[in-house]
Amino acid sequence: MKEKVSKSYPLDNSAIIHLASMRKGYTNFFRVAAVLTNSVFPEVLQTALDHITPRFPTIVAGIRRKSFQYVVVPVEVPPKVQKEQEHLSSMTKEEIKVCAMRVLYSENNISVECFHALTDGHGGSIFLNALLAEYYLLCYPEMNRDVEYFFKALEQNSAEETADDYITYARGHAVSASHRKVYRLPPPISSSSLIHITTGIYSTEELLDAAHYYGVSLTVFLTAVMFDAVMELQRDSAAREKECKPIQIMVPVDLRKRFSSKTLRNFSLYALPCITQTAAEIPFESLVCQIAEQLEEQTTQQYLSAMIAANVRSQNWILFRILPLWIKDIIVQAVYHFYGERNSCLSISNLGEAVCLEEIRQHIQRMDFMLTPRRNSACNCGIVSYGGRLFINFTGKGDGAGLEQYFFRKLASMGYQAEIETA
Repeated sequence: MKEKVSKSYPLDNSAIIHLASMRKGYTNFFRVAAVLTNSVFPEVLQTALDHITPRFPTIVAGIRRKSFQYVVVPVEVPPKVQKEQEHLSSMTKEEIKVCAMRVLYSENNISVECFHALTDGHGGSIFLNALLAEYYLLCYPEMNRDVEYFFKALEQNSAEETADDYITYARGHAVSASHRKVYRLPPPISSSSLIHITTGIYSTEELLDAAHYYGVSLTVFLTAVMFDAVMELQRDSAAREKECKPIQIMVPVDLRKRFSSKTLRNFSLYALPCITQTAAEIPFESLVCQIAEQLEEQTTQQYLSAMIAANVRSQNWILFRILPLWIKDIIVQAVYHFYGERNSCLSISNLGEAVCLEEIRQHIQRMDFMLTPRRNSACNCGIVSYGGRLFINFTGKGDGAGLEQYFFRKLASMGYQAEIETA
């Protein structure tokens, strides 16, 4: 007997913060995309989306208000695929009520853009994989529909996939959130809402070798390079800054890798490594060691459990639970303003190796992962690898801060050259 699907789901702990960050003209989206070897057939893509929509009730969904909370509501009718006009454009509140995600296509590109209140990069990539698999099964009927692939369209979703695992794993003593004054990238100069993208394409093997040379993971190595780039940017603008401030960067942590979780909702936290020295004061080798030590300390299961417990405890505070929603909105927005974007200068999010169905790999040229530029900052950075290449995507608005130039120049000084693309 199939399990009855719930008609709505309370927002998870992380989603509440993403909703609080919304402003007119700004919605915290992320994008996962595949560049195909051939042209996209929009009608087939629409049929594939129609097929898989019931399989993902917490991703193909809208977000609506109730008296005391927001809820995720699965769509009754699958959304229409859209021809791409621009990257990561914001949604209005009315659009988010109907469906807070979209499927886009261009000549040879299929993209999924999700409001972060629905899911994180893991959930988005799983959804894209299922969409691509269904699309190619429709394009090539001779393919074996019984082939094993992630989340088949006709399978029944499970309670594990729709669970709020922040609540499931809120254990141990809660840790208090910290706040410090840190360097912030200059805000966009232009008021334009259009997002520009700069992508550096590297050999995954070469940068893995670089990371292994320092005895760290690829994420630690690239985070150290980012710190170095921000240090140089701050130094070059020191006349305006008057003094160099500590630098803190958000590094997302996928909790599924540390806890037994199959959820397709948000289930990630952020590590916040911080460096107080300047580039002139700290050799790169020492910088790598400091980042590695801080990330190791902040990603232990015990530490992460305590962070989850702190977040869930505040959400479940009895007085907070019975407050009218408009008052909750004010409180959460104030917390976000104090502890959110002001607590770091940007995020660097490494989605890892993109996985797709083996039978369709020949049809996929590359994958991309992009983050909406932060509301009060010049840029953000999303990373994904596929087919032996590493794609580092900087997204920004206006004139930006030029951080990507510092970042790519640092890697070039170490002997690693990139193919640079702009859009």
